[in-house]
Amino acid sequence: QLPLFMPTSKQPKDPLALLTREQLAARLGISLPTLTELERIGQLSPIRLGERVVRFHWPTVARSIGIEQV
Repeated sequence: QLPLFMPTSKQPKDPLALLTREQLAARLGISLPTLTELERIGQLSPIRLGERVVRFHWPTVARSIGIEQV
């Protein structure tokens, strides 16, 4: 099971806010290349807000990787 730790400096004020790639990687305790691999294999589905803007919805991510939300 992946840790749910996220440094407070990177934590969005709204827990349901969309997370950047960096914020999500920090919350999951994984590297950006690992996050990219999870996207590539279809385990994570980012929300594309533009050609270069990608965000993740935390409750959706938590469900897709099978972790309980606190």
